[in-house]
Amino acid sequence: MPALDAMPAPDASLLARLHPLNDLVLDGVAGRVARERELPAEAARRLAVVAYTSVLGLLAMRALTDAAPDALRHGDDALLDTLVATFRQAAAGSPAP
Repeated sequence: MPALDAMPAPDASLLARLHPLNDLVLDGVAGRVARERELPAEAARRLAVVAYTSVLGLLAMRALTDAAPDALRHGDDALLDTLVATFRQAAAGSPAP
């Protein structure tokens, strides 16, 4: 991404503090996905990162719509069901819905 390429590299000391926190959040899920779905560790970690950021995005959207107040077109249950189904299928090697 060109805009990201122009950004200065983060301070190494900041990354040294952030990486253990990321590992704390993601390693357990990534390890379980790798074991249960027999995926390479790198692929399982990517799935864990994308699932985590997807949940954060969904929570951010809910916070925005609650503050507006403006309802989302889809209910929480439907959104969560779709999110879970998507990642289950991805972990199983199937195409997403």
